Amino acid sequence: MEDYFGEIGYSREGFISSGRFVFWKRKNGFMINIGTEKNKVIIKKFKSVKTSSGL
Repeated sequence: MEDYFGEIGYSREGFISSGRFVFWKRKNGFMINIGTEKNKVIIKKFKSVKTSSGL
């Protein structure tokens, strides 16, 4: 089973300012948090999860 979802935040100027993305494929999950620093979008945090039950 696969599942992908997330959220994107925008600044008042209309640029991407933050985000959270979650990806599940079988029993493996990944979460990516993005943000801005010095007007550049960067990966703030990356986390991987392996479950015994999956989704």
